[in-house]
Amino acid sequence: MAYCWSGRGDCVCTGEVDAQSLVGEGTPEEVAAQYEALLCGMPSNVVGKTSSGMPQVDLVLVGTGEDGHVCSLHPNKREIKMAGGGRPIIPISEGGKTSITVSLDFICAAKKVVLSAAKASRSPMVLRALRSGSGCYDCPASMVNAENTTWLCDKDSIKGYQDKKVSDPAVAHLSSFWDIPGMKAGVLTGDLAWSLLQFAKAKGFAIPAFNCTSTSTVNAVLEAGMQLKRPVIIQFSEGGSAFFGGLSLPNKEKQASVLGAIAGATYVRAVAPAYGIPVLVHSDHCAKKLLPWFDGMLEADEAFFAKHGEPLFSSHMLDLSEEPDVENIEICQKYLKRMAPMKLILEMEMGITGGVEDGVDNSGVSKEKLYSTPE
Repeated sequence: MAYCWSGRGDCVCTGEVDAQSLVGEGTPEEVAAQYEALLCGMPSNVVGKTSSGMPQVDLVLVGTGEDGHVCSLHPNKREIKMAGGGRPIIPISEGGKTSITVSLDFICAAKKVVLSAAKASRSPMVLRALRSGSGCYDCPASMVNAENTTWLCDKDSIKGYQDKKVSDPAVAHLSSFWDIPGMKAGVLTGDLAWSLLQFAKAKGFAIPAFNCTSTSTVNAVLEAGMQLKRPVIIQFSEGGSAFFGGLSLPNKEKQASVLGAIAGATYVRAVAPAYGIPVLVHSDHCAKKLLPWFDGMLEADEAFFAKHGEPLFSSHMLDLSEEPDVENIEICQKYLKRMAPMKLILEMEMGITGGVEDGVDNSGVSKEKLYSTPE
């Protein structure tokens, strides 16, 4: 008989067991193939199959590690990145040892999956797994998304999740960013773009932003997002925008930077839907001396909004950290009033982090300036 330990501390009978074992030796690849053949050859009343042909068992019980590994699928290893490959059993190599394990595809195909986690040391992992949206390679437990998935936690391992406050109750209960009403592939703006950002915040994951300087770099970012099935942010700096437009063009009044940024955003809008992922288009740090570039992009946003009901870009950034805080806030406030009717998101920067970024040199400032100031 098979037994499952319940939360009450007693044992519950779950039925007869037909234990299977392998005899003989071979390479991990050969043994994985043997076990796969054994699994796939079982009668349908013992092991069923999904519509894609993946063996489907009634129940998978999975322990989780502090790093989020499940079975022998460890963070960022080759085996976890084989998800979607369609193999139920895969060879593994971990810590100098070779073995086999069930794949993530096999786990997720089960009719029911129970993941267990105990002790406070697993609390950060549980929090991340439950809030990661569609999952991430560096926390394999977050990628277990069977139709019926249950977490079995004690009070210590679940405490972090219970204590963490979500940012937006309207999206916090959703299991995937695709569940956000109106979500689509392609460029997002307005409320939909903001909802995606709030979902990421509520679930505790980042949406990476990449500065692009050409159609090739845009394509590379979109391809990566497509392969990972994750949203991305494509952004343009003032210098990168000038490069996109062409370095032979005059740029004294930032006209080449304006042209390049508009061309880049227009290109992203043209190709992003084909990659099947949500995309935000953003402009990066804009210092006070670069405001003509910002003005040109806003004019393009307003023209696009007049024709299509949404701005060309999803968001823009003003970096007036070189200026006094009062002036910084006043200028940002002025631009925000202009952007608000288009529901165009504004990122502003206060304070400095040191170093040189987009022509702003803070490498020689005193250490005190690198910390928060109460005023």
